[in-house]
Amino acid sequence: MKWKEFIYVKTFDEDMKRRAVQAAVELNLSFPDDAPDSIEVLDGNNLDTEVLILVDWQTGRGKTAKTAIGVALVRLFSEFGWVSHSVWESRKTFDRKSWNRESYEEKKENHRAHMF
Repeated sequence: MKWKEFIYVKTFDEDMKRRAVQAAVELNLSFPDDAPDSIEVLDGNNLDTEVLILVDWQTGRGKTAKTAIGVALVRLFSEFGWVSHSVWESRKTFDRKSWNRESYEEKKENHRAHMF
């Protein structure tokens, strides 16, 4: 099962964002055996005060829930601003190999035909 933890940080100001990104770059995490596949830090382009930490999991766990690693990241980044922590389960992934443009156009036309 693939799922992600999103940790959205709305920093107090631009200096706090710079410090939050620096803290993220300097993260030195020691993972237990049940570790995430990756942790990605995204720097928001829309606002000068946004940072997103994406914790990517692929495990055989039953119910997805906030993890100890996610909660620790929330504690770390809460000093820089307002933090939101949520968990999202993957339902479908589209990639270049699975994307079929002709199939998409055909489905779009079929949908339009059935609308009226």
